[in-house]
Amino acid sequence: MSWWDRAACRDADTDAFYPEGAGLTKTAERLCERCPVMTDCLDWALAHDEVWGTWGGLSERERRQLRVPRRPGRPRVA
Repeated sequence: MSWWDRAACRDADTDAFYPEGAGLTKTAERLCERCPVMTDCLDWALAHDEVWGTWGGLSERERRQLRVPRRPGRPRVA
């Protein structure tokens, strides 16, 4: 059984994870909060450079911030 088979969003409407417009990810984030495989989902999205939608409870912007390498003393800019 894969992580996807245990995902809380498995049967959810995908529109919640790919909303039209910035800042409309709350529905997906609430579903992710109770998901037993949230970390696996996020790991998959990061490993596959998934740039669209909400994965592992993080929006596109939040995942992009994780990918930006930081240098000590330099603030992160999205």
